[in-house]
Amino acid sequence: MGAAESQPAEDEKEVEERRARNISRMDARLRQKMNKGVRYNMKVVVRGSRGVGKTALWRRLQGLPFDDGYDATREIKTATIHWAPRDAPEPVKVDVWDVVDEGLAPDAPAPGLSDLAEADA
Repeated sequence: MGAAESQPAEDEKEVEERRARNISRMDARLRQKMNKGVRYNMKVVVRGSRGVGKTALWRRLQGLPFDDGYDATREIKTATIHWAPRDAPEPVKVDVWDVVDEGLAPDAPAPGLSDLAEADA
């Protein structure tokens, strides 16, 4: 048996499940970097009330552009960032969590910004 034959083929059901859950494979360069392991780990939890900018901060920490639209976060979002501080000899693995104080039911409509302003009044 060759090396290719000894590796089980990825089940199509698993692939579909990952796609449905928006899970993707780690890029080859990052996978190679992670194989060496990391010495420094940090976890950042961004938590607060609805509509204050937690997801905007979460996106910017990943280097993503600002999105001025509002879509209420229904559940926790996580991202892993490899941060290379200027004077540090090694990169730091940073896990950033966007945590909602109170989640929405999957079928509940997301409140708009005007709904949030009325709730504060």
